[in-house]
Amino acid sequence: LQREFPELESLSGKTLLEVGCGVGNLVFPMWESCSDVRIICADFAKTAIDIIKADPRYSQGRIEAHVHDFTQGPLHVEGSIDLVTMIFVLSAVPPEKQAQFFHNLRDTGVKLILFRDYAFEDAAQKRFAESNKLSEELFVRQDGALAYYFTVEHLRAVAGEAGFEVVDATIVQSQTVNMKEDLRVDRRFLQCRLVSKN
Repeated sequence: LQREFPELESLSGKTLLEVGCGVGNLVFPMWESCSDVRIICADFAKTAIDIIKADPRYSQGRIEAHVHDFTQGPLHVEGSIDLVTMIFVLSAVPPEKQAQFFHNLRDTGVKLILFRDYAFEDAAQKRFAESNKLSEELFVRQDGALAYYFTVEHLRAVAGEAGFEVVDATIVQSQTVNMKEDLRVDRRFLQCRLVSKN
């Protein structure tokens, strides 16, 4: 991730907010790579936050974990936030709540977001059955979770409503190969930075 977002290489003395942190797959590597970064992480799943808090590294400080849903309101934290990571998070948020999600991030004090999520026409989108399709871009997974596939235009619209500008937007294309089944799958992700206009 640091290759795609060089900002993550210079976190010394900064505060990072990871939105949709899950069980800490980004939190703990960032914590280990920089001895004086402050990490605030948030996820709506209490079980994920409990796993982070149970990790021995959590008790050493520099990490604050919160159960929080950004569709419901801002996260109240002490001090300022230097940057935010949102990696494969917004795709699980209903489209009609995505603009509010960004409003609440802005009201948390967010100025810069590093964003990566599923792009329209990703191979995973094409594999959904018609019965899982809610719209051209929105699908429901077997477990009931949503999967939204972004265009740059849609992201500009929902982020722009909250005062964020999409910068350096690119569609990252890669190929996943399953050698055992001789299967090649073309993946597409939307990657960008979102900068507060205020």
